[in-house]
Amino acid sequence: MLSSRWRSWIIIAAFWMCIPQAGCDNRMPDAVFVLPKGFRGAILIQGHDPAGEEPQFKKGQLIYEIPRNGILKLKGEPPFTRWQSKTAICDDGTPLLTDSDITPDLDGNTRYRGPITDSEPIALWTLFTVHEEGESEKQWMYLGTRGEMKSANSDSDRLVPGAPLDMKHP
Repeated sequence: MLSSRWRSWIIIAAFWMCIPQAGCDNRMPDAVFVLPKGFRGAILIQGHDPAGEEPQFKKGQLIYEIPRNGILKLKGEPPFTRWQSKTAICDDGTPLLTDSDITPDLDGNTRYRGPITDSEPIALWTLFTVHEEGESEKQWMYLGTRGEMKSANSDSDRLVPGAPLDMKHP
């Protein structure tokens, strides 16, 4: 016969093992963004668009293929409405960095996951989401350097999907 102490531990362990099965995990499948080789600039992902398409679902991941014009219209919700990790690749299979791969350490130095050949590498950055009443939800991203991303994020009126931010003009 088990003591009441052991029974309590068994009940607690069973409870914790059942939580993921009970629907408490509100995570979306991981997102993979496929960009045209040579693409650089702003990306607009428009969700809940009746004329949009569904992302492909392969190997447990949602595949978002960004067209050269930088505008992807989706029938369903855009990425990142729930917790979701992301990776990015070129359409030829070359991996790209994302903002998740570039993190500052406690001393303010930048740390990278993966090989870096540039002093300021190009990465896929998530900028912001726009929710306007009566319109589709819009998610803005940027493929470029950290400096370009900061400029794009602070001056969003100059963003044009599919085009790099012209940093020379105010």
